[in-house]
Amino acid sequence: MNRDSEISLEATDRRSRKREEKRQTIIAAAERIFHEKDLSHISMEEIAREADVAAGTLYNYFPGKEALFLEVFVNKLTPLFDEALAEWESDAPFKEKLRLVVNLHMSFIHSHKGFYEFLMTLGQPDFTAPGPFTGLVELCEGYLTRQTRAFERAQKSGEISNTLSPKFLARALRSLCWGMATEAVNRRKTQDLDSEVEPILELFWKGITQ
Repeated sequence: MNRDSEISLEATDRRSRKREEKRQTIIAAAERIFHEKDLSHISMEEIAREADVAAGTLYNYFPGKEALFLEVFVNKLTPLFDEALAEWESDAPFKEKLRLVVNLHMSFIHSHKGFYEFLMTLGQPDFTAPGPFTGLVELCEGYLTRQTRAFERAQKSGEISNTLSPKFLARALRSLCWGMATEAVNRRKTQDLDSEVEPILELFWKGITQ
C-alpha cells in the first residue's frame, strides 16, 4: 500500500469516527428529552437544539423522530436483555429464573412507560420484515434465540414439559411480556399490575410443566 492510499484510509476512518461520535451525541440528546417530555409532543427541532446541531444535520442521521426513538429504545433494551440473559444462564431452578426475568421486564416497564406508550403509537413491531423496526427486531430476535436455548435446557433437565417446542415457548413468553406492557399503558397505575404478575406466572408455569 502506498503512502497516498494510507492517507486516504486514515481520512476515511477519521470521518467515520466523527460521524459515529455525532450520531451518539444526537442519540444521547434525544434520550435526555425523551425522559423529560411526552414523546408525542417532541419535535426534531427540539432534539437538534439539545444536540447542538442544525436540524438539517439531524435529518442526515435519522429520517424522523420515530427512527431516532427506536434507536434510543434499542439502547435501553440492550442492558435489560443482558441482565435477563444472565439470569437465564444461571444455575438457579428454571421456575425461579422465569420469575426473575419476568420481574425484570415489569421493572423496566414501570421505568419506561412513556417509551411503551409511544412505541404502541407506531404499531406492534413486525418481527418478520425489514423496515424502521429493523434494529429493534434484530435485538429481540437475538434475545429470543438465547431465551429459546434456556427452554431447551429446561426440557432436557426435565424441569418443564417437552410437549411444545422451545421456540414456541420462548415466543409465548415474549407475547406475555408484550401483553403486560400493553396493559400497563392502558392503566393509570402501572403498579396495579404487580399483584397480577404472580398468578399469571403460575398459569404459564402450569402450561409448560403439564
